[in-house]
Amino acid sequence: MPQLREDARGTIVMSVGGGALHPHERFNVPFVRDLMCVTLDLTNEGKIVILVTGGGSIARETQEDAKKLGVCHQPTIDQIGILVTEFNAQWLEKVFGANNIQTHPLHFGDILQSGAIYIRG
Repeated sequence: MPQLREDARGTIVMSVGGGALHPHERFNVPFVRDLMCVTLDLTNEGKIVILVTGGGSIARETQEDAKKLGVCHQPTIDQIGILVTEFNAQWLEKVFGANNIQTHPLHFGDILQSGAIYIRG
């Protein structure tokens, strides 16, 4: 399971690494099912859950491939890795939604609602 941190207000931040989401070439379906169950249990307790996705090896590999193809501007290389983390977050949003689990994209400065799930790459 991902790393969990809970603050005094009951907000739980879960770090969902890209390597946990897709440890090989495919998404880890049992992991994502467990993640949905744990997340639902926490929100049913009134907790605010924030899922923060990483990029994992796919982000690192796409960055390396871009370098091999001539990308040498470090901010561009960084942005390529960020795009993978954002893809992972949006993929989770779609999967949760298909299972009737409402999520919200997290924007800095948002007022968070009890019992809600927020996702950010």
